[in-house]
Amino acid sequence: MERVVWDLAQAFSARGIKTTVVTSAVAGHPVRFRIDGIDVIAIEGALGGRYSKAFWNGTLDAFDLLCEEGIDAVIGVSAGARAIALHRKRRTVPVMMQAHGSSIGEFISKWRRPTMRSALGSAKNFLWIFKDRHALARYDAIVAISDAVNQQIRWTAVLSRAHAPVEVIANGIDERVFAFEPSARQAARRAYGFDDSHQVIVSVSRLHRQKGVRELVSAFDTYAGSNSRARLLIVGDGPDQEALEALVSARGLASRVVFTGALARNEVADCFAAADVFSFLTLRVEGLPLNMLEALAAGLPSVLARSVAACIPSHAGIFTVDPWNKEAVVGALAHACEFAAQGGRTQLPDAYRLELCASAYLNLIQRMARR
Repeated sequence: MERVVWDLAQAFSARGIKTTVVTSAVAGHPVRFRIDGIDVIAIEGALGGRYSKAFWNGTLDAFDLLCEEGIDAVIGVSAGARAIALHRKRRTVPVMMQAHGSSIGEFISKWRRPTMRSALGSAKNFLWIFKDRHALARYDAIVAISDAVNQQIRWTAVLSRAHAPVEVIANGIDERVFAFEPSARQAARRAYGFDDSHQVIVSVSRLHRQKGVRELVSAFDTYAGSNSRARLLIVGDGPDQEALEALVSARGLASRVVFTGALARNEVADCFAAADVFSFLTLRVEGLPLNMLEALAAGLPSVLARSVAACIPSHAGIFTVDPWNKEAVVGALAHACEFAAQGGRTQLPDAYRLELCASAYLNLIQRMARR
């Protein structure tokens, strides 16, 4: 979500639109600062990664301040503008919610492959379903980032007598960041110990049990047994990293699997350049993950869980699987590697390009202003 909002803010700024991002405290920066042409208000005392009373109060104060300075609209990322929607005194400035998922989706995700911790955490998500019901009616518009999220929002809205209008605007990717470059490919492959003969499968995600990386490692073990050229590049960090490293070691795959840890965005682009195939076998109910859009922008054939593949148009180079069906995943990896070897390259559909995404938001803001 941080990447989505920053890309969108940069797209607005590039068009000469004054844009301010309100966020939690940023280490090493004052309460107000400017970076990359974007103004930032960092809420003092609000810790990153979580909502809190300090954050909600800070967003209300920032809203009042910005109204005095003059603003056209507020885009609340997820529940970021919830307090503004519920408690604002000025209703002349439209406030919209950019929905990346819902409490219903989180609840379902935690029960797909439950642990004691996720089962307990699902109780909080269940309570938020009813809190969301109340908040939906207070926004002027709700933007769902995919048809799947749109459906989740409508499920929640059924519980409410009234809710804001909902429309779908997909996440946008600046494909220039991930455009394939042969020179970057050679350098990245050498950096990770791959040569031209290797077939490199890349996974980019948080290393969490629900992201399906264990399922990918298990399928890769089988696939690599009949393909000595196969290699796996796992990008990201998270609570499941040690367990995944232990699994790789136990399967005797340590020489064929590389863990990169957390990477900056340009480094992720290098990993895509080094790879032949992308795979994301998430077990979650996802909105519209950026990783698969970035892989499309990089021209990689992709093996995707059915739930996320449904978020984008079906076309050559997309191989859809049930993450729990190891045989199907192994087969899809083989077909995807063959597709890559034939030189076939998928492209990012226009609907997911950053410029179109920014235009859709500006169009919505103009329509809300007229209303």
